Amino acid sequence: MTIEGEVQQNEEVSHRETVEDKSDSGTPETSHISLPVQPETAKTQTTDMQNEAGFYFSHRMKKLGRFVIFLGVVISLVAGRFSVPDNEVNCVQDKIMDALGFANRFINADGNEFWRSFFLFFCSLLLDVTFIVTLGYWVLHGKSGRLPASLGVFYGIRAIVQGFWTSPFPEGNYWYAPFGIPSLVVPYGRQSDFFFSGHSGFLVIVANEWHKLKFPRIRNFVIASAIYTMFILVIYRTHYSIDVFTGVVFAELCFTKADMYKHTIDKYWVLALLKLRNIVGSKAAKIPCLDAERYPLTPAQV
Repeated sequence: MTIEGEVQQNEEVSHRETVEDKSDSGTPETSHISLPVQPETAKTQTTDMQNEAGFYFSHRMKKLGRFVIFLGVVISLVAGRFSVPDNEVNCVQDKIMDALGFANRFINADGNEFWRSFFLFFCSLLLDVTFIVTLGYWVLHGKSGRLPASLGVFYGIRAIVQGFWTSPFPEGNYWYAPFGIPSLVVPYGRQSDFFFSGHSGFLVIVANEWHKLKFPRIRNFVIASAIYTMFILVIYRTHYSIDVFTGVVFAELCFTKADMYKHTIDKYWVLALLKLRNIVGSKAAKIPCLDAERYPLTPAQV
């Protein structure tokens, strides 16, 4: 037997003796086989990151970080007092509208009547198609009053605001029926309902509704229509840029709140429809836009 063989045999004997000693003493043999590590979920990773942050940053360091943020806010407020503009203007100045002035001059130039009407007609067509498809789906398959509630609040507050706020007509304003073709949802003519934009807000609310209904293609179509419409509104100077911006933000707020309280909205929506049905004496088996699983009809209501 070679020297290497004797060494290997002695190691095996020593290992068996060690195992026998552990068995006699009642100590279980430990396994050196490493088990596969399961992948961590996103929640576990977030918790680990929070624990790690709490480990590396003491309570004093966290307080110091919050103080630095607070100090930065105070410095910004103090510095902001010296950067407030004091421009004295004789009329409304819209820098975004001015930047798109080349497009406004193009549509108002002699000989460009076709393109002026075509771009406006395409914008109105997008709005009409969006309105018909969305309203049709809601009537046939809608299960919530979230959409009409958000639109009602949006246009209701818009009407109130326009009752005490009026903006001057910008130079180059044009908003007349393209090719003489009327629109279903777009009113034409010289109108001063500038603040805030109803076209932009309507499309934002509808895009959110399709997103909640999980129709990404229709949602993307509405978003693209909204972007195109916003440019048309400013280029044709039927809205200032602040009108469009406010319309988008306020529409997002209205839909977010309506979605947050949709169960309450649906509850009163169903009660109103039941009351109406009792008044007219109808015995229809189905109430429009009623989620039967959430609000089942009782025998007295059928």
